[in-house]
Amino acid sequence: MKKHRAEVFIALVMSSLLLMSCASSQNREGSDMSEFKKIRPTKIILFVHGMYMTPKVWTEWQTWFENKGFETLAP
Repeated sequence: MKKHRAEVFIALVMSSLLLMSCASSQNREGSDMSEFKKIRPTKIILFVHGMYMTPKVWTEWQTWFENKGFETLAP
């Protein structure tokens, strides 16, 4: 489970860096970034499984995050 936590953490960091890069490039172009101001924080986590897998691969993660107060979805 610890290995998976590290992988999820790395994925979250990389996603954050990508979003920050996109936002900063739009800011340099003179955008007012109003589309980003509409995004509101949420406590919902969406898990997406890969090809040849089922939502059951996320069961342990869903339980862990739900115990922390998040709502989880794994369609």
